[in-house]
Amino acid sequence: MIKVKFTAPTLRCNYTESSQANPLRWVMLRQIAEDAYVNTTFEFKCKDYLNDFVINAHGVPEFEIYGMKSTAGETDKDGGFTILLRNVTIPLINNVNNVINKEFGPVWGVNLTFITDDQLDVQGLDKVPSVIVKISKEALVSTFRISLISLLIRQCNVDVTYESFDDLVRSRAFQETSYIEGPYLRVLLEKRYNFPEQEEYFWYSSPKYNSKTTEGYIDPSYYYHNAGYTGVLGSLLTSVFPNESIDDIYASCASEWEEDEEETEGEAW
Repeated sequence: MIKVKFTAPTLRCNYTESSQANPLRWVMLRQIAEDAYVNTTFEFKCKDYLNDFVINAHGVPEFEIYGMKSTAGETDKDGGFTILLRNVTIPLINNVNNVINKEFGPVWGVNLTFITDDQLDVQGLDKVPSVIVKISKEALVSTFRISLISLLIRQCNVDVTYESFDDLVRSRAFQETSYIEGPYLRVLLEKRYNFPEQEEYFWYSSPKYNSKTTEGYIDPSYYYHNAGYTGVLGSLLTSVFPNESIDDIYASCASEWEEDEEETEGEAW
């Protein structure tokens, strides 16, 4: 059995987080023996803290945002993250393999591996379905990457089985539980999350407000924490669809989703 000993970290733990419909919770871990881990954070629900941990791994001095210090998340010996995921659904591992590993493994080299619930002895927390996920170092190249990967992990934590990335993005579960609206979904499907230029940025909210370095900001915490993949998608809407206005994009998306609902009426989601 793999032991996870949960104790009160020395770092602050009064996190300020928005509500999340998905019950998935995250705990950063440090491996202390071949079969033992300890936590370096309390349980949190906001995946954007992972952006801050990536920035810390790239050498940015410690900062704090929403009650979490950027040094609370540590990289493992292989340069990636080891995380305890709690309140996981039965399809999670299958979905991650089909949606993330199959889609982004060949492109980025990203790989997520798991230690399953039946192998874990979690001490100090209520017993809920849990897994340990090891996220490879390739996901830590930029805040864009970790922001995207963490979004997809959360979206894989549903009672729906996905066989591919397209299955997830086109599913009603994704459309109803993600705050990514129709126009963003069109960008995702058109570009398949392949934004080679934007992937190089540590934060990106528009062509005017961006940075490929980790230096020179009055308040880096806000930009690093909040400007992940969503800033990229929003700024790319008009460049991906240069001949359409934002209103046209919204209208066409509304029409597309209505057609999908008619075609799938009566099917289980």
